[in-house]
Amino acid sequence: MELFFDGGTIMLDRLLDLVPYLVTRATHEIKKGIEPMLTVSNFNVHVVRPGDKYGLNNVLTCGSKALVEFYDSRYDFTPRGQFISRYNVETIRDSDNGLCLDGGIPAWNISASDMATVRKYINN
Repeated sequence: MELFFDGGTIMLDRLLDLVPYLVTRATHEIKKGIEPMLTVSNFNVHVVRPGDKYGLNNVLTCGSKALVEFYDSRYDFTPRGQFISRYNVETIRDSDNGLCLDGGIPAWNISASDMATVRKYINN
């Protein structure tokens, strides 16, 4: 099957070969437009400040206390990655250890040194 495009023809197979590239490119462009975040190991860390929208489809509004969200950067379920967990900033600041984001998934543990980086990030 051939498709006509800008005066030429493109084989359907070639067009289908381009789909992964186009999806990756679109995802990259979306990520460029989101708020700043920190990446440590396989995790993207995002601070939600009071008044910011957050949650699935940004339908929630952050109250008076800031939140810290953790995403698995290996999966593109959202522009930040796969959502894992969310904590009050004070909970993260008051700890000096690593963090287990989900006890059922061994890969979702953040080392103490990476959490030190996270604490520096949220304190700025």
